[in-house]
Amino acid sequence: MTIIEFFDKSGIENIISTLLCAPDKLILVGHSRKKIARRLPYYHRVLANRGLSTEIRSITVGQNNLQEIYQTLVDLVEQNEKCIFDLTGGEDLYLVAVGMLLQTHRSRVQCHRFNLQNGNVTDCDADGRVCNSENIAVSIEETVMLNGGEIVREQEAGEPATCDWDWTPAFLDQIEKMWLLSRRDPRLWNAQINLLGRVGECHFTSDRIEMQIDANRLLQYKKNGNRAAETLPNLLKELERAGLIHDLTTQNRITFCFPDQQIRRCLTVAGQVLEVLIASRMIALTDKQGDRLYHDCKVGVVINWDGDGDTRVRTVNEIDVFAMQGSTPIFLSCKNGDFDSEELYKLNTVALRFGGRFAKKVLVAADLDKMGSKGEFLKARAEEMQIRIIDRITRLPLNELDRILRTL
Repeated sequence: MTIIEFFDKSGIENIISTLLCAPDKLILVGHSRKKIARRLPYYHRVLANRGLSTEIRSITVGQNNLQEIYQTLVDLVEQNEKCIFDLTGGEDLYLVAVGMLLQTHRSRVQCHRFNLQNGNVTDCDADGRVCNSENIAVSIEETVMLNGGEIVREQEAGEPATCDWDWTPAFLDQIEKMWLLSRRDPRLWNAQINLLGRVGECHFTSDRIEMQIDANRLLQYKKNGNRAAETLPNLLKELERAGLIHDLTTQNRITFCFPDQQIRRCLTVAGQVLEVLIASRMIALTDKQGDRLYHDCKVGVVINWDGDGDTRVRTVNEIDVFAMQGSTPIFLSCKNGDFDSEELYKLNTVALRFGGRFAKKVLVAADLDKMGSKGEFLKARAEEMQIRIIDRITRLPLNELDRILRTL
């Protein structure tokens, strides 16, 4: 079997039928040899990781010469057995040429279109035959690779790296406890967590993560009227009562221990608790068959954009929460404090680059209403960019949050 795809800037559209049908050969037809060549190594890697040995070839043909396109397709179907054209993506004239081909070579051609939103395959030649239809589960890593990017896993020159979280029952319980503390006053929580990350000094041993805070340094912040510094001692006591830190002492020097690295990160990086809360709720959601609704979900996914570009340039973005449902990517930006429209542009840009037109974009916010006219402006900009808003997150009961997350 030979799958013929019309090259599209959306990576998943170029390879979805190959993942679905496992053909002997994939032929990519497009007008830019350079763009196709950049993506081929990534497609090879995705197929190899799935154990598929499909041969991949590419053909370039101008996008504005219908007769040339048609003749190219004629040559392909005459040189290859059982050709199936995937009409999911591609330029208009390529699709017109397939219509012409159906008139002249109908017995040698099949056509279908894959619906990336519901996993259905549409029979486009009305012969009643299509590949077996199933909702392909594409991973986050595959989605990034298919669009010419790389997930950054090792830190370089102070840049962030993707952290793999361990979603144990104990950690899920700890997330809820931290969320209940943080939701009372998200802005104060952010300030307190920022302060901890700034003035605290961590010491690591094989079995302990101890933080020490110079009381004189904290006192200096208090003298300057820093509310976070004034309220931090009470927060630490609440954290200890909740079992989120232990061995707290406040004499001369404030010291305490974190249970593990994950709690340390949540309590020293502002906004982290909201991100892990959203991800943990999405991971727990199941469909009617009991399968995970979002089969892949990660927090703080750092992507190097230039996997298929100039290696001398490094463009890196971090996605707060990145989830997959079938082959549909969902990009979530989580803000439990003040922010500006630049965050919306970042979310929109990275979603279009690594998710294409089928990507879902979501902004999770603490309370846009409290931002006054700025909040109204942000809502309007989000609507223009087709970014869905989950607002007043701190006031939502968790069961209502789960209901909303099901609908993304």
